[in-house]
Amino acid sequence: MACAFRKRIDFLEDTRGESRTLNYLKTKDGNELDFCITDDRGPTHLVEVKVGDADRSPAFGRFPELMKTARAIQLVGKSSRRKTFPDGLLIGKAADFLAGFNPNR
Repeated sequence: MACAFRKRIDFLEDTRGESRTLNYLKTKDGNELDFCITDDRGPTHLVEVKVGDADRSPAFGRFPELMKTARAIQLVGKSSRRKTFPDGLLIGKAADFLAGFNPNR
């Protein structure tokens, strides 16, 4: 997953001059999100990756302020459903998301 994100971010920088960074988020008490994609204004995407657990990850509840401005996504490797939540969280199949991934959206 990290390689796919890195490849797309590098492509945008090389072809359009758009700078992005790929990080992870971790609080002092150990709560974390797998990926945080940022641009010059701050976080644009918060991503949690699960192999088969399609239930909402509690990790998103630890970063409510970031969810107001960044797109929150939980990618599941083995999932047949797509679900959205009122706070904007999207749970979906990892392969489907990566096929159309664009850090600008």
